[in-house]
Amino acid sequence: MTRPLTIISSLLIFWCWNLLFLFSGLMFVPDLIRHDVSWDFWLGFASLLVIPAGSLFYGVRNFNLPVKLLRYFYTFEAPLQMLVMMRIFLVREMTPALGACVAVLLTGVAAQTLALRSGAGGEQGEDPQAPSVPGAMLGAAAGGWILLVGLWCGALTGLVAIPS
Repeated sequence: MTRPLTIISSLLIFWCWNLLFLFSGLMFVPDLIRHDVSWDFWLGFASLLVIPAGSLFYGVRNFNLPVKLLRYFYTFEAPLQMLVMMRIFLVREMTPALGACVAVLLTGVAAQTLALRSGAGGEQGEDPQAPSVPGAMLGAAAGGWILLVGLWCGALTGLVAIPS
């Protein structure tokens, strides 16, 4: 059984994040309609609306499973939003090395999503679908994959932009 504090915090994190990004993404709609945004950034700005809207739809369908919502948030939505925001605010041109990092991160997010869909990491009584061994192995491999790329990107950033 899940504790009430876990349920409340899971729901607050999921819903507040999605509503915040949905309403902040709505600020870009006039710019998207007027085509004030260049075409290479248009997809990123449109993603700022589509990802939270789709996640809110997912949240409504799984409202009674708050731990599953939080797992979905941390394994799928947050990494995808970070990639979109990184593309919009940090990256001006996509070099082959940066493209490889983004491809690896997207592969890890896709594998984590598949592991989540297969029931990996489900709690007893929380999700009626029992976790499968291949799903759990896929989730562990994807988590390690994302961790290695994150460590590599962090080390590279530390070399390029040494904090003062």
